[in-house]
Amino acid sequence: YSVIGQSEDAGIGRLMIRYKFAKPLGLRSASVKKATYSTYTLGPDRQNLELVRLLEDWCSLTGNWNDHYEIGKRTALLESVTPELRFDITDEVKMWCGDPDGQLEHNGVLLKSVDEAVGVYNVLLSNDNTLYRNRTEVLLG
Repeated sequence: YSVIGQSEDAGIGRLMIRYKFAKPLGLRSASVKKATYSTYTLGPDRQNLELVRLLEDWCSLTGNWNDHYEIGKRTALLESVTPELRFDITDEVKMWCGDPDGQLEHNGVLLKSVDEAVGVYNVLLSNDNTLYRNRTEVLLG
């Protein structure tokens, strides 16, 4: 699981997500009709989460939630408040498709709590959960 927000036990939790599908697959912005990122929560409370652009390179081996990477504007607010949490990332994916060197896609997005106040956090399932896997769907047309 992942802790997103600020827990007294786990500190400030954030999740960095990097994609590698626009540049290698040669997707064009005009062909992307809808793109969503979905994950699952273990808590019953209303989630107050957002995805923001990461503006610099990061490393999953050496970086962690405590590193302060430069971030950009909000990409998506939470679109669904059921146990499945869904974010609309269509605009972000279209932007990545137009990036000739793939750097924007490589930087990816950061999933974080909007408020990051002590005691406000969410527990999300990780991708190795066998019942509910995180996923990104891109609808082409």
